[in-house]
Amino acid sequence: GGSGGILESVSSTLISAYESFNSSRFLNLSQFFYCIGAMLSPAITALLFYWNFSITHLGIILAIFIALIAITVLMLISTNTGTSFAVKNREERANPNTIQQTLKSPKRKFIWYLLAMFMYVVAESSLASWIPLFFEKGKQFSLGNAALILTFFWLGVALSRLYYSFAKTRSLKKSMFIHGLIALLFAFSMNFIQSEAFSILCVFGIGLSCGPLWP
Repeated sequence: GGSGGILESVSSTLISAYESFNSSRFLNLSQFFYCIGAMLSPAITALLFYWNFSITHLGIILAIFIALIAITVLMLISTNTGTSFAVKNREERANPNTIQQTLKSPKRKFIWYLLAMFMYVVAESSLASWIPLFFEKGKQFSLGNAALILTFFWLGVALSRLYYSFAKTRSLKKSMFIHGLIALLFAFSMNFIQSEAFSILCVFGIGLSCGPLWP
């Protein structure tokens, strides 16, 4: 978990170096591909459970994936591809006018942004753990099918982040507030309406609503 957190933090910082000023397209796209991986992993896990793989075998497969990630990261940091483009953007950000505009934002507001990021990560991680458990214990799904339901959550997140990678919104704060309310509505609704199909739709809706809240 710690290694994964470091990897995502460092990769997000490196990707940000390629962004134009006041843009987050590449960062949103990176999170879209993150969601694709998160969406496929429950489906792969469910399939392996269906094929009667043991927890030990799943651990070995996970270790292989981690080794592949390490090799990929080593290859990426060993190449200079795109360095000049990243340097150009860093020089643009180092412009005194750009720095002055950034510093105008109060430190108090920055602290609130940090708190919002912390709360979102807690919510996303909790949902990813709670959704399979909800369907296994509450809806009596098998372990494999309960894991598979999580795919709908990540599908919603992925589609939403892909949309916001290219869409231009008039008020980003207003959009994020509306998405947060919709996610809350879906999360409450699936606890009180017994329909399994509606619950799965709520899982997708929660993911769709959570997408633009990060990054």
